[in-house]
Amino acid sequence: DPVCRFAARWGRVGLQDAEDVAAQTFEAILKNQLLARWESNRSARLRTLLCQVVRNVLANRARQLETRERRLREYTEQTAGDGPLVVHESSDPAVIEDDTFYVAWIEALLTKCIDCLMTDLHSRGKGDHFRVLYGRLCEGLSTPDVSQALDIKMTAAENYFKSTKKRLADLLKLTVREHVERYTDEHEADDEFRREWATLGDYLQKNGGLELTVRRVYQESATS
Repeated sequence: DPVCRFAARWGRVGLQDAEDVAAQTFEAILKNQLLARWESNRSARLRTLLCQVVRNVLANRARQLETRERRLREYTEQTAGDGPLVVHESSDPAVIEDDTFYVAWIEALLTKCIDCLMTDLHSRGKGDHFRVLYGRLCEGLSTPDVSQALDIKMTAAENYFKSTKKRLADLLKLTVREHVERYTDEHEADDEFRREWATLGDYLQKNGGLELTVRRVYQESATS
Protein backbone atom coordinates (compact mmCIF):
# COMPACT_ATOMS: atom_id res chain seq x y z
CA ASP A 1 0.00 0.00 0.00
CA PRO A 2 2.70 2.59 0.82
CA VAL A 3 4.56 1.69 -2.38
CA CYS A 4 1.39 2.14 -4.44
CA ARG A 5 0.69 5.50 -2.81
CA PHE A 6 4.27 6.64 -3.36
CA ALA A 7 4.24 5.55 -7.01
CA ALA A 8 0.95 7.36 -7.60
CA ARG A 9 2.24 10.60 -6.13
CA TRP A 10 5.81 10.54 -7.36
CA GLY A 11 4.93 9.33 -10.85
CA ARG A 12 1.60 11.16 -10.99
CA VAL A 13 -0.18 8.05 -12.21
CA GLY A 14 -3.57 6.52 -11.47
CA LEU A 15 -4.28 3.64 -9.11
CA GLN A 16 -4.08 0.90 -11.74
CA ASP A 17 -0.75 2.17 -13.06
CA ALA A 18 0.53 2.60 -9.48
CA GLU A 19 -0.33 -1.04 -8.74
CA ASP A 20 1.55 -2.10 -11.88
CA VAL A 21 4.56 -0.07 -10.75
CA ALA A 22 4.42 -1.66 -7.28
CA ALA A 23 4.29 -5.15 -8.81
CA GLN A 24 7.27 -4.38 -11.06
CA THR A 25 9.11 -2.92 -8.06
CA PHE A 26 8.85 -6.10 -6.00
CA GLU A 27 9.60 -8.21 -9.06
CA ALA A 28 12.85 -6.26 -9.53
CA ILE A 29 13.68 -6.62 -5.83
CA LEU A 30 13.21 -10.40 -5.99
CA LYS A 31 14.95 -10.97 -9.32
CA ASN A 32 17.98 -8.89 -8.37
CA GLN A 33 18.08 -10.05 -4.73
CA LEU A 34 18.10 -6.41 -3.65
CA LEU A 35 16.66 -7.12 -0.22
CA ALA A 36 19.41 -9.60 0.61
CA ARG A 37 22.04 -7.17 -0.64
CA TRP A 38 20.51 -4.36 1.42
CA GLU A 39 20.45 -6.54 4.52
CA SER A 40 24.13 -7.40 4.16
CA ASN A 41 25.07 -3.73 3.94
CA ARG A 42 22.49 -1.35 5.41
CA SER A 43 23.97 1.91 4.23
CA ALA A 44 20.50 3.45 3.90
CA ARG A 45 16.97 2.99 5.21
CA LEU A 46 14.74 0.34 3.69
CA ARG A 47 12.33 2.93 2.36
CA THR A 48 15.24 4.57 0.52
CA LEU A 49 15.81 1.32 -1.35
CA LEU A 50 12.10 1.06 -2.17
CA CYS A 51 12.02 4.66 -3.37
CA GLN A 52 14.99 4.08 -5.64
CA VAL A 53 13.49 0.97 -7.24
CA VAL A 54 10.11 2.68 -7.73
CA ARG A 55 11.82 5.63 -9.40
CA ASN A 56 13.75 3.28 -11.69
CA VAL A 57 10.54 1.50 -12.69
CA LEU A 58 8.83 4.83 -13.34
CA ALA A 59 11.84 5.96 -15.39
CA ASN A 60 11.64 2.80 -17.51
CA ARG A 61 7.95 3.40 -18.11
CA ALA A 62 8.68 7.00 -19.01
CA ARG A 63 11.30 5.95 -21.56
CA GLN A 64 8.66 3.90 -23.34
CA LEU A 65 6.78 7.15 -23.90
CA GLU A 66 9.90 9.13 -24.81
CA THR A 67 8.85 9.95 -28.35
CA ARG A 68 5.47 11.31 -27.33
CA GLU A 69 6.95 13.33 -24.47
CA ARG A 70 9.68 14.76 -26.67
CA ARG A 71 7.13 15.93 -29.21
CA LEU A 72 5.02 17.48 -26.47
CA ARG A 73 8.07 19.20 -25.01
CA GLU A 74 9.07 20.57 -28.40
CA TYR A 75 5.55 21.85 -28.99
CA THR A 76 5.48 23.50 -25.56
CA GLU A 77 8.80 25.27 -26.18
CA GLN A 78 7.64 26.49 -29.57
CA THR A 79 4.36 27.90 -28.29
CA ALA A 80 5.55 29.39 -24.98
CA GLY A 81 6.16 33.09 -25.45
CA ASP A 82 8.72 33.38 -22.64
CA GLY A 83 10.52 30.13 -23.28
CA PRO A 84 10.27 26.80 -21.43
CA LEU A 85 9.16 26.76 -17.82
CA VAL A 86 11.85 25.64 -15.37
CA VAL A 87 10.67 24.30 -12.02
CA HIS A 88 13.08 23.88 -9.09
CA GLU A 89 11.45 21.50 -6.64
CA SER A 90 14.22 21.31 -4.09
CA SER A 91 17.97 21.58 -3.71
CA ASP A 92 17.84 18.00 -2.47
CA PRO A 93 15.30 15.82 -4.38
CA ALA A 94 16.08 12.89 -2.06
CA VAL A 95 14.48 14.84 0.80
CA ILE A 96 11.22 15.24 -1.12
CA GLU A 97 11.36 11.59 -2.18
CA ASP A 98 11.79 10.36 1.38
CA ASP A 99 9.12 12.70 2.75
CA THR A 100 6.65 11.62 0.05
CA PHE A 101 7.16 7.96 0.84
CA TYR A 102 6.94 8.62 4.59
CA VAL A 103 3.58 10.36 4.20
CA ALA A 104 2.34 7.46 2.06
CA TRP A 105 3.51 5.02 4.74
CA ILE A 106 1.70 6.94 7.49
CA GLU A 107 -1.52 6.99 5.47
CA ALA A 108 -1.32 3.23 4.94
CA LEU A 109 -0.44 2.70 8.60
CA LEU A 110 -3.41 4.71 9.88
CA THR A 111 -5.79 3.05 7.43
CA LYS A 112 -4.61 -0.38 8.55
CA CYS A 113 -5.04 0.50 12.24
CA ILE A 114 -8.54 1.87 11.68
CA ASP A 115 -9.56 -1.27 9.78
CA CYS A 116 -8.08 -3.55 12.45
CA LEU A 117 -9.83 -1.61 15.19
CA MET A 118 -13.14 -1.84 13.35
CA THR A 119 -12.82 -5.61 12.97
CA ASP A 120 -11.87 -6.07 16.62
CA LEU A 121 -14.65 -3.91 18.07
CA HIS A 122 -17.37 -5.38 15.85
CA SER A 123 -16.26 -8.91 16.73
CA ARG A 124 -16.74 -8.06 20.42
CA GLY A 125 -20.16 -6.50 19.97
CA LYS A 126 -18.91 -2.93 20.36
CA GLY A 127 -19.86 -1.62 16.97
CA ASP A 128 -21.15 1.67 18.36
CA HIS A 129 -17.74 2.36 19.91
CA PHE A 130 -16.21 2.25 16.46
CA ARG A 131 -19.07 4.17 14.84
CA VAL A 132 -18.54 7.01 17.31
CA LEU A 133 -14.81 7.09 16.56
CA TYR A 134 -15.38 6.93 12.81
CA GLY A 135 -18.02 9.64 12.92
CA ARG A 136 -15.84 11.97 14.96
CA LEU A 137 -12.46 11.30 13.30
CA CYS A 138 -13.21 10.33 9.73
CA GLU A 139 -16.39 12.27 9.07
CA GLY A 140 -15.75 15.26 11.35
CA LEU A 141 -19.10 14.99 13.16
CA SER A 142 -19.70 16.57 16.54
CA THR A 143 -20.60 14.60 19.66
CA PRO A 144 -24.28 15.69 19.52
CA ASP A 145 -24.48 14.65 15.85
CA VAL A 146 -23.00 11.22 16.57
CA SER A 147 -25.15 10.60 19.66
CA GLN A 148 -28.28 11.55 17.73
CA ALA A 149 -27.38 9.39 14.74
CA LEU A 150 -26.71 6.35 16.93
CA ASP A 151 -29.51 7.13 19.40
CA ILE A 152 -27.21 7.04 22.42
CA LYS A 153 -26.60 9.51 25.23
CA MET A 154 -24.01 12.22 24.70
CA THR A 155 -22.09 11.05 27.76
CA ALA A 156 -21.93 7.55 26.29
CA ALA A 157 -20.78 8.91 22.93
CA GLU A 158 -18.03 10.94 24.62
CA ASN A 159 -16.88 7.97 26.70
CA TYR A 160 -16.89 5.70 23.65
CA PHE A 161 -14.79 8.23 21.76
CA LYS A 162 -12.20 8.67 24.51
CA SER A 163 -11.75 4.95 25.12
CA THR A 164 -11.67 4.02 21.43
CA LYS A 165 -9.30 6.82 20.53
CA LYS A 166 -6.92 5.51 23.20
CA ARG A 167 -7.24 2.01 21.74
CA LEU A 168 -6.37 3.45 18.33
CA ALA A 169 -3.27 5.17 19.74
CA ASP A 170 -2.20 1.95 21.47
CA LEU A 171 -2.77 -0.05 18.28
CA LEU A 172 -0.80 2.49 16.29
CA LYS A 173 2.13 2.16 18.68
CA LEU A 174 1.97 -1.64 18.57
CA THR A 175 1.82 -1.64 14.77
CA VAL A 176 4.86 0.62 14.48
CA ARG A 177 6.71 -1.67 16.87
CA GLU A 178 5.84 -4.75 14.81
CA HIS A 179 6.86 -2.93 11.64
CA VAL A 180 10.26 -2.05 13.08
CA GLU A 181 10.88 -5.57 14.34
CA ARG A 182 10.32 -6.98 10.84
CA TYR A 183 13.29 -5.19 9.34
CA THR A 184 15.59 -4.42 12.28
CA ASP A 185 18.05 -6.64 14.11
CA GLU A 186 16.86 -7.66 17.55
CA HIS A 187 19.54 -5.72 19.41
CA GLU A 188 18.72 -2.55 17.43
CA ALA A 189 14.92 -2.80 17.59
CA ASP A 190 14.39 -0.73 20.74
CA ASP A 191 16.44 2.21 19.53
CA GLU A 192 14.93 2.08 16.06
CA PHE A 193 11.41 1.94 17.48
CA ARG A 194 12.05 4.99 19.66
CA ARG A 195 13.30 6.89 16.62
CA GLU A 196 10.34 5.86 14.46
CA TRP A 197 7.81 6.59 17.20
CA ALA A 198 9.35 10.02 17.88
CA THR A 199 9.37 10.82 14.15
CA LEU A 200 5.72 9.83 13.85
CA GLY A 201 4.88 11.95 16.90
CA ASP A 202 6.61 14.96 15.37
CA TYR A 203 4.73 14.46 12.10
CA LEU A 204 1.35 14.21 13.83
CA GLN A 205 2.08 17.28 15.94
CA LYS A 206 3.03 19.33 12.88
CA ASN A 207 -0.12 18.23 11.05
CA GLY A 208 -2.75 18.93 13.69
CA GLY A 209 -2.55 15.75 15.76
CA LEU A 210 -3.95 12.26 15.33
CA GLU A 211 -7.56 13.35 14.80
CA LEU A 212 -6.91 15.81 11.97
CA THR A 213 -4.42 13.49 10.30
CA VAL A 214 -6.87 10.58 10.25
CA ARG A 215 -9.63 12.86 8.94
CA ARG A 216 -7.41 14.17 6.14
CA VAL A 217 -6.39 10.64 5.12
CA TYR A 218 -10.01 9.54 4.82
CA GLN A 219 -11.11 12.70 3.06
CA GLU A 220 -8.36 12.28 0.48
CA SER A 221 -9.26 8.60 0.07
CA ALA A 222 -12.90 9.53 -0.53
CA THR A 223 -12.01 12.01 -3.26
CA SER A 224 -9.30 9.94 -4.99
